[in-house]
Amino acid sequence: MKVLIPIILLLAACSQPAPVARIAETPSGYPEAVFSGISAQKLADKFAVRCISKGHLIVVNTITQVKCEPRMTEENKNWAKAYIGNPYADNIHHFLGYNLVEISRKIRVQTREWIQLQMPYGQIKRHEMNSSEGFNQGINALYEMGGKPV
Repeated sequence: MKVLIPIILLLAACSQPAPVARIAETPSGYPEAVFSGISAQKLADKFAVRCISKGHLIVVNTITQVKCEPRMTEENKNWAKAYIGNPYADNIHHFLGYNLVEISRKIRVQTREWIQLQMPYGQIKRHEMNSSEGFNQGINALYEMGGKPV
């Protein structure tokens, strides 16, 4: 019995949840969708409105790119410092970007999410947030907005 308990605890500690599968495969590996029947400007504005309605700050809004910055809590900033940078990292931002390209009267949109911070001496360090869960959330958001698979 004394041997059985440590073995059970070891097995419990080593177990991992099953990995989440991506719901689609895209050429870039980032969430992508194709939109038709809408101009690039109107689609860019639609993404900007989506960002604003979620309380994000609009950083860039052009016909080819929308970049917004969701708010980060102090706790999330501290986690970013610990796991991406170091205790001296500063200027921590979480970005969500939409790139729009018009191809044959259709708009192809690619999304990207990352955390960026400034290290000592000015070095910028970025960490892509492209896990399967994040990918699925991003591509579902594109589909909800009217996008079709690439």
